Amino acid sequence: MKFLVVFVAFAMFVSAQALTDAQKTLLKAHYEHCTEETGVDKELVKKTRTGDFSFDDAKTKSFMFCMLKRSGVMTDDGVFHRDIAVSKVEDDIKEDVGRAIDICVKEPGSTNDEKAWNYVKCYHKERPNHAVI
Repeated sequence: MKFLVVFVAFAMFVSAQALTDAQKTLLKAHYEHCTEETGVDKELVKKTRTGDFSFDDAKTKSFMFCMLKRSGVMTDDGVFHRDIAVSKVEDDIKEDVGRAIDICVKEPGSTNDEKAWNYVKCYHKERPNHAVI
């Protein structure tokens, strides 16, 4: 199964077809770590990959933050690293991805989990065919 990861770093912003085998392995390890750490319902994660953010689930928000942290895109303090996120995508989409990031990092959140969740929702809205997580 291919993981289209909102690697908002997390090799974030790249479709699974563009990932190397090493990147796929790393993303799978991040996914497994974050699902175990957060106890997220994997079906809810699948919903977000298709753009369904109609639910409000704390574990899914924690999962998103975990994935972004492990990918290097966000820090433990909730600071977003645009340069790292953009470096993870192909050259031909860097500019568009950068624009989407610039829009979405402005999304508020009272916690780091909320910031990550709101970022992922926004990014999907801006670039629906380019998964972040």
